[in-house]
Amino acid sequence: DGDRIYVGSHEHFGYFMRSEDGTLVYSELSGLIEGYQMRNDEIWRILRISDKIIFQSFASFFVYDGVDVKAFPLKSVCLFFNVLGDRVLTSADEYGLVYVDINTGDLIKIPDVPFKSKLVSILQISESQSVFLTYSDGLFLYDGHRFTPFRTEIDRELPLWQPNNTIMNKDRDIVIGTNLNGSGCISRGGVLKWCLNNSNVLGCNTVLGMTTDFEGNLWMAMDGGLAMVQNNPSLTYVRTITPSVGSIYTVFYRKPYIYMGTGQGLYVGKIDDEQKTLSDVHPVKEVLGNVWYIK
Repeated sequence: DGDRIYVGSHEHFGYFMRSEDGTLVYSELSGLIEGYQMRNDEIWRILRISDKIIFQSFASFFVYDGVDVKAFPLKSVCLFFNVLGDRVLTSADEYGLVYVDINTGDLIKIPDVPFKSKLVSILQISESQSVFLTYSDGLFLYDGHRFTPFRTEIDRELPLWQPNNTIMNKDRDIVIGTNLNGSGCISRGGVLKWCLNNSNVLGCNTVLGMTTDFEGNLWMAMDGGLAMVQNNPSLTYVRTITPSVGSIYTVFYRKPYIYMGTGQGLYVGKIDDEQKTLSDVHPVKEVLGNVWYIK
C-alpha cells in the first residue's frame, strides 16, 4: 500500500518500509491496541477501506487510521472480509451476508440474498456492478440493489474446486483461485479461457492469493511458493490431453494435425484454430518407443 507493506501473523501485525539504504524496517502496530487482550488471534486478511487499514483475524478485527489502532471482537464467526465501495461485507455464521460497521463492530444483515453459502470474494467489474464469488453457490452479479446469477461454463465444477479468491486480469477477465484446482480464468461472458493446476504448469493446486503487476502478469501465492503467469494473449494452455501421452519430446504441425513424439510412441491430434481446441488424440500404432524428432 504505497510505500508500506502491511503484514500480520499470530497475535502480531504491522508494516515494513524501506530505509534510505534500502533495508526493510518493521514497525509494529499491534502494540498500539488498548483495552483488548489478544487470545490466539491469527491475522489472515488485510484490506484497505478509505484511509483505514483493517487487519482481520477469526475472532476480531483491528482498524488502523494512520495514528491509532482500535480492536473490535467479532459477534459471530466471519470468514472473509471484502470491500464494496466504502463498506465491508462478510458472511457471518448466525446472520448470513452482513455489512460490518468498522466504527462500532456491529453486523448489519443484508436482506433478500439469493445464496446460502459463504461469500468468498467481491470483484468490482464496473462503476455500477460487482461479481460476488460464493463458496458453493457460484457467482452473482450485484448492482447495489439486487443479485442476478452469473452463469459460467464451470458452474458445476466450481464448488468442487473450493474457490477462495478472485482477481481481474489485464484483459478484464475474471481469474478465480481455488484450494483444489489451481486457478481458472473466465471471460465476462462466462466462458472458461484456461485452467492452470498441477496437471499442466503449476507445482500445486492450492492458490491462496493473487495479484497482477504493472505489465499485467499474474502472480499466484501457493502452498508451494510463488508462480507467475506472463500476460501473453497469443498463448493457449492445453489443460489435459486424453489419452495420456506421457512426456512429449518433439512436435510437428501440419494444419490441422499436430504430431507429438513421446516416450510412448507417436501421437497425432487435430487442432481447431477457431475454437483453439485439441481433439481426437490417438497413437500411431506403427510407431513405438521413444520419438525424438519429427519432420
